[in-house]
Amino acid sequence: MWNIKTYVLIVIVIITLLLIAVFLIYQNTYPTITKISIKNKNIPKTFNGYKIVQISDYHNAHLLSGHDRLLFLIKNAKPDIIVITGDFFDSRRTDIDSSLSFVKELSEISPCYYIAGNHESRKNEIFKELLSEFDKLSITVLNNRSISLELNNEALSLIGITDPAFYVDENDHNGIKKQINQNLKEAIPNNNNYKILLSHRPEHIDIYAKHGADLVLSGHAHGGQIRFPFKNGIIAPGQGFFPKYTSGLYILGKTDMIVSRGIGNSKFPFRINNRPEVVVISLESE
Repeated sequence: MWNIKTYVLIVIVIITLLLIAVFLIYQNTYPTITKISIKNKNIPKTFNGYKIVQISDYHNAHLLSGHDRLLFLIKNAKPDIIVITGDFFDSRRTDIDSSLSFVKELSEISPCYYIAGNHESRKNEIFKELLSEFDKLSITVLNNRSISLELNNEALSLIGITDPAFYVDENDHNGIKKQINQNLKEAIPNNNNYKILLSHRPEHIDIYAKHGADLVLSGHAHGGQIRFPFKNGIIAPGQGFFPKYTSGLYILGKTDMIVSRGIGNSKFPFRINNRPEVVVISLESE
């Protein structure tokens, strides 16, 4: 027969396990919003208050409320544009229907702009299907090119580069750097506009700065997966253990870079102190 202490211990263990389960579910399936203001004298006056919602690393996420809370956060932000910075589906457990359903709802909120991440490079036929649907939804794919965003005869340059994994092996680090340089040479316009660059990989901020990007919007790092107070995270693709660029705003010279923690998970299944994130960027002209 078990004594009262044994029963108490069992109850404590069960409650503890339930609390851990609830915590993990909340951390991995209940999105939050992060607001960041970018001030720069080169932002045209007519773009003062211009709002950009950034969605990154969707990875066919299974969220507690489906897309409902995500869409609520995005609609409530009242964005002028929405940018999607790669890994819109997961190459290991691809659910193209989920991605297409989500992007259709996004396209009904604001104009959408997209770049591909490394996961898209692994599933060529599915990626082609995604691009075909994007075309039907009038979603702009920035494949190593730029466009002008215009308001009252003033303009910003919005630039996007395709992930280098489309061209070189993902483990070829020198090849990746060379490819990013090449992509930027093709994409960066020769003008004096404030330049916003969409690029999936944050660890190459030095290359982005060298090519004159004013603001870089990136993802890929998944927030470092497990975050402790005052730490960047444990591990990130392309950066390894204790990565430098995982979440929020970083500055190198005249280049600002915002790294989204993303929405879904990939190989590592859990986020801790690292909830799925919608980023809202407000531009401010100094």
